[in-house]
Amino acid sequence: DYEEGMSVMKSLTRRDRITAQMSLGGYAAPEYFEDTFSNVAHYGLWNNTYFKSHNFIRRLPEYTYNFASWLVSSRGASSVLFSDNEKLYKHKSTMLNSLENYYPGYGGAQQMVYVASTGGVAAFTASGSPIKRTQVLNTHLPYIKQEQNVALIVYYPNWDLSFLGLSEEYTYLYFEEDEYDETFERGKWIFGRVNDSYVAFNRHCVSEFVVSGMSFCEDTKQSWISMVGHEETHGSFSNFVSIAEQAKISTEMKGQCIESFVAVDGKRIQIEFCRNMGSIFVVMMGIILIGFFAMLLLAFCCRRKRAVWKSTYLRARQFLVDSKLLEDPNSPAAGKIQEGQGSPTNLSKIEREKETDVKFLAVV
Repeated sequence: DYEEGMSVMKSLTRRDRITAQMSLGGYAAPEYFEDTFSNVAHYGLWNNTYFKSHNFIRRLPEYTYNFASWLVSSRGASSVLFSDNEKLYKHKSTMLNSLENYYPGYGGAQQMVYVASTGGVAAFTASGSPIKRTQVLNTHLPYIKQEQNVALIVYYPNWDLSFLGLSEEYTYLYFEEDEYDETFERGKWIFGRVNDSYVAFNRHCVSEFVVSGMSFCEDTKQSWISMVGHEETHGSFSNFVSIAEQAKISTEMKGQCIESFVAVDGKRIQIEFCRNMGSIFVVMMGIILIGFFAMLLLAFCCRRKRAVWKSTYLRARQFLVDSKLLEDPNSPAAGKIQEGQGSPTNLSKIEREKETDVKFLAVV
């Protein structure tokens, strides 16, 4: 039990429990973040291959680690290799298992969240670009619902993953055609048979197998269906194909959400999944809102001060004009000022326009 394991580990010293936590994949998960990087600092591992890309963390004081772990949670929260909601369907050499609702949209860390097996041959979808042909990266994890031998798989990555170095939104289908006794494609469906075990995938998009055993799909929102069968449960392979082709499938893209539905082989599955914007988006919106309200507050508080500033500016402007006019003895306005008849503000409108506006421009 995960909770029981966590309580046991909390009784250990930080140096002792870090090993157990890393064995669970909990490197940058929020509940392990502080322990992990405290340990890295303690043993001077910042230049280690695995931690070099996180070198910037060494500049942060340790009391900020909890906030930092929350900020990068779209990438780190899903690293823990644990789920209490695993579905498993198995009939002889046919198997379909998945981790339902396991951090959908969050960054992956080489987790295998579902697989369809027929006679020992595995097939699945994954996200990101594998370095090796059989490597599973899952730059973002799908939302999965499984009903016995049928699974609905929806991909829609968290918005802030691109800020965390996981910008590859495409997925690929891993389907080794050479490993099957029989395969063929019909529309969006692709089928495979190994002896008396069957598998079928309804693809979000149909593309060529540009890399051996892999075909890629580049849409941000994606919906896939995986279905397995056996001769004892579905009859012949052609009958299994016929059942799959009778499926009722619908997928709708609704703004920041994707809604997908499938009814096939007596199973009905529906997923409505809305995009998680992530912690970085929350922080960005917070900064924007704080800035907006600060500007409103500044505008409200300084309204009276602006009036004072304007009055001061006008008086300074008039002083400059008066000074300039007095320097010009031939100016009729200067004569009136010297005779004590007031400043140019007491002159006629025409005199003010001629003497004030023109002369002020010359001063400026």
